[in-house]
Amino acid sequence: MRQLLYSKMPPIEMLEDYVKAIGLENFGYVPGYRKDAKFRVYISDSRAVNRIAWGIAINRQREGVSGQRKNAFYNPTRGKLVYEVRDRIMDALPPEIMKGLKRELEG
Repeated sequence: MRQLLYSKMPPIEMLEDYVKAIGLENFGYVPGYRKDAKFRVYISDSRAVNRIAWGIAINRQREGVSGQRKNAFYNPTRGKLVYEVRDRIMDALPPEIMKGLKRELEG
């Protein structure tokens, strides 16, 4: 699942295959049903697989996929500019302030 880097909705058929490969019993509950509904109401396995796949797809769409942009400054020009400004500000600080910052970070 970590290799699925979709910015849009992932294909449901692919997610259904994933759910079948993992095993239906390894999922905590079926989305849209109570957690203990499997024991009180008959839910067919194909319906449960489909609902779990849709739950994963909707979650991926809402939450996004982590790791798509690991660098906040993905624009190289802007990133260099931000880092250069940070370095200039740190160089311009008086030594007393730098010592105080170091003490705060250490202790």
